[in-house]
Amino acid sequence: MAARRNWTKDEIRQVLALYLRTPFGRLNSSNTEIAALARRLGRTAGAVALKACNLAALDDSLPRKGMSNVSRLDREVWAEFLADPDTLLPIYEEQRAWLLQHARATTRHGIPGLSEDVADDIHPPAPQATERLVLQRQRLGQDFFRRMILAAWNGRCGLTGIEDPPC
Repeated sequence: MAARRNWTKDEIRQVLALYLRTPFGRLNSSNTEIAALARRLGRTAGAVALKACNLAALDDSLPRKGMSNVSRLDREVWAEFLADPDTLLPIYEEQRAWLLQHARATTRHGIPGLSEDVADDIHPPAPQATERLVLQRQRLGQDFFRRMILAAWNGRCGLTGIEDPPC
């Protein structure tokens, strides 16, 4: 049996960045992003999923609660996030880059949802005769914020309630 290893603050931040953009019902060990983060952290997918559910217990925006095994360090990381949400942006960008690299190493569409969100933005298809390529500015963290809102509202727009994740 492997020795028990305590969670570090950095590992909890990694899980928090993933938790905030994952719908509550997808916080399980079969989620490909949870499994990928588990490999990066040297933990099991089940352990990462449980840690995410522990963090859900701190989330007042949820109508339901996660696990009740919240540690002092979980509370500390959550409080830091509430005080300055931008601290998670570099972690999100790092996770996104790692997932993109991992998806390219396996297959172009190896991670559900990633191909349309990241890979197509970096390598868009050639324009057709009735199209043109455009360059857009996007605020840093905008994608992370969008994913957080969609996760919190079960894939629906937080303002209109319309279910249209691509918008």
